[in-house]
Amino acid sequence: MREGSQEEVEANLRSPKNRFLLLFCHANQVDDHWGNNWTFQCGVIMFAIIIGIWTIFDIVTLTRLMGDKAVGEWFTFWCAIRFISDLLAITSVIMSLISISQINFKLATVAYYVLFASLILNFVFFVYCITCIFDANFWKATTYQIIIWMLNEFVLVICDWILFCNMVDIGRKSRAPMSNTV
Repeated sequence: MREGSQEEVEANLRSPKNRFLLLFCHANQVDDHWGNNWTFQCGVIMFAIIIGIWTIFDIVTLTRLMGDKAVGEWFTFWCAIRFISDLLAITSVIMSLISISQINFKLATVAYYVLFASLILNFVFFVYCITCIFDANFWKATTYQIIIWMLNEFVLVICDWILFCNMVDIGRKSRAPMSNTV
């Protein structure tokens, strides 16, 4: 029995589903708070506000840029990818807010992975923008918006980290009553 449980623990440690962004920090290493002893629920609310405001400004900027013919037709395609990324981020934020109000582990997990998908699409868009760095029309049209998009990538990574930790925290809270009854 002891060897079987040890093998399960080792398999759990190797499982990419239990790691942040499928590669990094394991769920066992997540603390029960962040920052100045703030709960992860507080972090979810804080980043929900930041991403919500950021997305509104981003959608306004993208609609302005999609109408600019100086940047080319491919840029319109990539703006659509960025728009999908923004929609996924907003969806993730809404699901994470619902998950903290209902203490719902499955919804917290889906919110984390939806933001992960948004992060991937955002990264692909950012790589495209880097390839356009030497195009003068691109710089004129975007008015150095690429710097803000770079910061957005950083904020999305931090928010995804908070959602991962929130998912782990909700999972611990939802399993705690079961372990007390056994």
